[in-house]
Amino acid sequence: MRLAIGKSRSFWRWLAPCAVIVLAILGLLSPRTTSAHVTLDRSNPTPNSVLAQSPGEIRLWFSEPIEQRESTIRLFYRTGAELPEIQTRAGDTPESLVAPLPKPLATGTYSVVWSALSVADGHPLLGYFTFTVGAGADVAPVTVPIALALIIVVLVIKPAGLFGRAIVQRV
Repeated sequence: MRLAIGKSRSFWRWLAPCAVIVLAILGLLSPRTTSAHVTLDRSNPTPNSVLAQSPGEIRLWFSEPIEQRESTIRLFYRTGAELPEIQTRAGDTPESLVAPLPKPLATGTYSVVWSALSVADGHPLLGYFTFTVGAGADVAPVTVPIALALIIVVLVIKPAGLFGRAIVQRV
């Protein structure tokens, strides 16, 4: 009987390290998951920049392809009033958007409010940044545009409410 117990212990001493090695190899070979949430990669003009002259357009690049028809760029004066003539169009790549400026911007600080919808998972992302046309002395505090609050309601709260109703109706 003592002999059987001794063989059993050596079997387990051998099996445990082999199991750890096999699990480690399987872990290394398994597919990796990545975050499917789109993020703003870069922009022109860059956030918080001071430009000597007005840009001809606002261009945004994202970390992954976006639904370009559902994504927007909006431009606001520092007072929070929107420049209504800005039109968003698809950029040169599936990851970019552009908003040509129909006329040069006057000296002052502007807010860019953008929203992007991920092609990969349909998750919306929104944000804003400012830039100034003129000199460092022309930099001024901005009023956060009311549009940013409205975008939050439309993109975040409204879908959550619809999802909640769908769950309640299914129960």
